[in-house]
Amino acid sequence: EWKVEDEGGPRRCGGQGDIMSGLCGTFLAWANTFRKSGEKLDDTNIPLTLLAGYAGSLLTRQASKAAFKKHLRATTTPDMILEIGEQFEKLFPCEVDLSKL
Repeated sequence: EWKVEDEGGPRRCGGQGDIMSGLCGTFLAWANTFRKSGEKLDDTNIPLTLLAGYAGSLLTRQASKAAFKKHLRATTTPDMILEIGEQFEKLFPCEVDLSKL
């Protein structure tokens, strides 16, 4: 059994599920592209679909928590959306040499 143990923000906003489904869908699309490439994960048999769902849920919770820290009970879904980029980078740091872009 897999379960995201990280806590999100204590406020639930209308549209929060839309954020999570969009993030899960994004991770699932990336997982599908990875699968089609023929590459393999390091010594794991974890289904990519499970990883995609876990990543989407974790990122949603982190964005919710970060938004709540700034806006408290006034947190809205757009506040969460604004946190996605920074929280994504914290969870999954970019491995691209940005000086070459």
